[in-house]
Amino acid sequence: MINISEKMKEHNELVKKRTLSIKEWAEVEGISYNQALKFTHIKDFPIIKLGRERRVVVSRLDKWFEDHIGTEVI
Repeated sequence: MINISEKMKEHNELVKKRTLSIKEWAEVEGISYNQALKFTHIKDFPIIKLGRERRVVVSRLDKWFEDHIGTEVI
């Protein structure tokens, strides 16, 4: 029998490998945590929510920044 709780845990671990926490992303970008948090509230910014936690989707960051060149985002 499939243990749904265990499958969800495995899925969440896989997602975490493809994403960064807001704190991790802020450190990579060299910006403050508060600035990074503001980005995550922009409508089309590439985040995924795991419960209450917001995680930045690494594979979509470059495209998002390219799409916003020359615009003021925060």
